[in-house]
Amino acid sequence: MNILEKGYWNSSPVKNYGSIFYLNPKGNSTLFEGSFIKEFGLKHFIVDGKVVETPHDESLRAFFDHEPGHVHAVFENFICPFIKLEMDITATGKDCFLLKYTLHNRAFENKDVKIVLGLMANQQVEKIDITNCSAHFIFDLNHKKKKHGDGTIDFSSLRGWFIENEKLDLHLGFTDEKIEIVKEFISRGSETKVLAEGIEMKKELTVKAGQCEFFEMTLCFGEQVTQKQNCVMQIWKEFVKPIPHPKFNNAQEKLAYYKSWYILFFNEVKRNGYHWCLTGLGFPSMWVWDTSPFISDAYINLNPEFVQSLISVQLESLKETGMMPLHVIMGLKDKTERKDEITQIPLVAHTAWKVFEKTRDMSFAGKAYKSLQLNYNWFEIRRKPNNDIPLWGIDDKRAPYHYGPESGMDNCPIYKDGPVYSVAINSAKYSFEAALANFADSLELHDESRIWLKKSKTTLTFMLNNMWDNTDHYYYPLTYDMKKARIKTSDLYPGLYLGIFPVEKVWLIAEVFRREFLTEYGLTTVSMKDENFNPSLYALGSVWPFMNYMIYKGLIQAQCFDLAEQVFTGTIRMLNQFPGVFECYNPVERTLGRLKDGPLCIPHMSFCAAGVVSMCLLRDKISNFDNVKANIKSFSANKIKNLHHDLKKMIDS
Repeated sequence: MNILEKGYWNSSPVKNYGSIFYLNPKGNSTLFEGSFIKEFGLKHFIVDGKVVETPHDESLRAFFDHEPGHVHAVFENFICPFIKLEMDITATGKDCFLLKYTLHNRAFENKDVKIVLGLMANQQVEKIDITNCSAHFIFDLNHKKKKHGDGTIDFSSLRGWFIENEKLDLHLGFTDEKIEIVKEFISRGSETKVLAEGIEMKKELTVKAGQCEFFEMTLCFGEQVTQKQNCVMQIWKEFVKPIPHPKFNNAQEKLAYYKSWYILFFNEVKRNGYHWCLTGLGFPSMWVWDTSPFISDAYINLNPEFVQSLISVQLESLKETGMMPLHVIMGLKDKTERKDEITQIPLVAHTAWKVFEKTRDMSFAGKAYKSLQLNYNWFEIRRKPNNDIPLWGIDDKRAPYHYGPESGMDNCPIYKDGPVYSVAINSAKYSFEAALANFADSLELHDESRIWLKKSKTTLTFMLNNMWDNTDHYYYPLTYDMKKARIKTSDLYPGLYLGIFPVEKVWLIAEVFRREFLTEYGLTTVSMKDENFNPSLYALGSVWPFMNYMIYKGLIQAQCFDLAEQVFTGTIRMLNQFPGVFECYNPVERTLGRLKDGPLCIPHMSFCAAGVVSMCLLRDKISNFDNVKANIKSFSANKIKNLHHDLKKMIDS
């Protein structure tokens, strides 16, 4: 194979690490969406004659202003300590955009800088016309037919493509630059096949010490082209209009909120009710509790019908046995339950009821009730080791119990000595039974509703009586022989989220949080005083944005406003110190968290971004309670109880 041109950033971890605005993406770019653009944007810098690459992923910092029609990004330390790049993209009318790049030299000497940008199609371009100040492209979009299986895995046919016309005509304008046509091709004997084609543009600048230089480009789509919003910024502008726009106390809160929405925006595929849980095809389907409740919570007031469609697909994914597989796509493709398959913490019923309260779609209620009963019975048969104990256990055959993804908390140390009745899963069990009671009542199946209500009360009473430790002021999971697994972890966070714990108990738990869990990023997943604590590894101590949301909601419901605000502020700080919304963060070393086997955690996952969105919206919603928060300590117990009820009602509205 003979490759004439290869961008430096193609193999750099930055393209998978940085913000959602990839510098050199394949398939998605800052401006384009579709299958025809291989890369668009910055390729690399040459400073003083040398190509400079970032030595460490952690050196990249990016900040965004997600105002409709405008994108502003700042990249610091990602080329070298003395060069900072600012990028502005502004819609200037019709299908035209202004791209402005500014270079800041913070060194004590002048620097010769060459900026290399590229625009490559993943095929041979039909036509490229170049002058000394412009480049004109005509893409034949029929040249490469999209087909089932065209992608990294066999789900690419589910992706949405925005380009509808047969040709795409675009024009780049700039000042006098060096432009070259570049190709990637493969040669086999006398046969040559072009794999990609485009241009490479080089801009040479001398940036004086302590000063900055900039250059501009314009990008316009040809008027004769008919397309369905083929510009991502255009689509983002329309997407952002109807979303809630809460009040912010500072620019950092605003950044975290819109950056999180931008991740949800990029990850969406609304066709057929599918939703990618992160950009690209790495995880091509909904996961159980990623979607219900977290992604659903972000959308439920904005578009409850969309949430209902997501849950409907989740319910359609049930196996013949009633199992809901961890990955929805697996249930849609194969209805036979495999021995090694696992599910995840069952909060779908809780979310289904919440969305039904919005839509009042009786057809959905009937189908949901039938499917959820089947799923509930599967848990009763497969995850209830002792019929005398009204709790569900965990059974993960893929790996040792120390890795418990069914709980949603993977390597949580409560499983290190074997299976347990976790607080998380049984909080979900209670919410499952309560939701079924509500569905049955709405369907006028009142006798069945009373049965479900009795089950839910039995579950909750057993949990509260047996899992609470009056010395440690914490709810612990139980081993199968009914001994407390005395490790303080995130296992009780879902119970906080659901608001199932008595207010006075949450106040005691909050004091434990302050002493043992609270960091500048929010709450850790394991007590910092526990021997298992490792802030770098997933559920052994890292801080997760979506878990901060669960904690925040639970604390607000229990009127622990001061600690809730610290959790919120920590989350905002975390999202401002790192370029993307990642799964988890190390609050001790101020780095990204890692998976249990070493690699960095995954960026741009919808459930993490959705948690941040929901937290911001909830904070905006409770702003009217400021006077109440100031006087909470003087309230009587009865008034506190009434306030707790009012808060829960408002939060769930």
